[in-house]
Amino acid sequence: MYIVNSYATECSEAILQNDGFIDKYMGDGIMAVFGLSDNQPGRICRNAVRAGLNIQDTAARLTKRLGDDFQLDFQIGVGIHYGPCVVGLVGHPSHRSFSLLGDTVNAAARIEAMTKNFEANLLISSAVFDQAPNAFVVEPSQDVPLRGKDELIKLYPVTGLAEDNTLLLVQQSLADILPHRREVGLHFYQLLFERYPDYRPLFPDDLDAQSVTLMNMIEATVVNAARPGDSLSGLRELGRRHAHYGVVKNESFDHVGECIIQALADLLGPRLTPELKEAWEVVYGTVANAVSDGMELAKP
Repeated sequence: MYIVNSYATECSEAILQNDGFIDKYMGDGIMAVFGLSDNQPGRICRNAVRAGLNIQDTAARLTKRLGDDFQLDFQIGVGIHYGPCVVGLVGHPSHRSFSLLGDTVNAAARIEAMTKNFEANLLISSAVFDQAPNAFVVEPSQDVPLRGKDELIKLYPVTGLAEDNTLLLVQQSLADILPHRREVGLHFYQLLFERYPDYRPLFPDDLDAQSVTLMNMIEATVVNAARPGDSLSGLRELGRRHAHYGVVKNESFDHVGECIIQALADLLGPRLTPELKEAWEVVYGTVANAVSDGMELAKP
């Protein structure tokens, strides 16, 4: 059960970080749906594929962490289909559960089963590909029959994203960062106060809670980036409050960003590649710009 729960937890994080909803766990399988809170097909399909790619990264991490002890090589097949389905509560009145029903659901399960035939870990249907045709790195498609279907369906093996990889890279690195969120937060404040001592009086003596809050805010920014709507309103409100405190100057954003990236570099070491560093700089820039906008809005 330890192995199953480790797998389920980490794969579920990949789904939840990309605005997915977990329908059910079926042994070592997971059924998830994307788009319950969104009406933009392209974004829905990109989120689903990004989750699938993150699950492949999860498989590699699990193999590295557990493979030697348990003689396991994690290979996780993911099948993604796009289309309508029936969503609701199903079952006896005393034991109802949320469920997905319909041809789209059945097709997705059968596409997942085809990953073995393709020797590919992530397969999408043409219905997914057509919603964002320039978004994915794919291998040549094949028209294949699915069990229970008369017509052939076109399937594409996916190996990556052709568009901006920022969110994918940052999400994948969160798995290495979040277990150490307190330590990273405390190290950030240590760096900030060593390099810029004038900031120290602005913060409480006990920085434990402050450190966790900082890392939670960064995590929320990454997670909310995949969701529809205004994901930055909370950061603008934070900027508005800081403007009233009168404690934030424009150069403060550069100082904070410098120390956050250094704290991540000290944790990740060589895993913080130039590409990943740039991705985190983009995320921090998003945070800083939203806070700065909130400060500007607060001006009389």
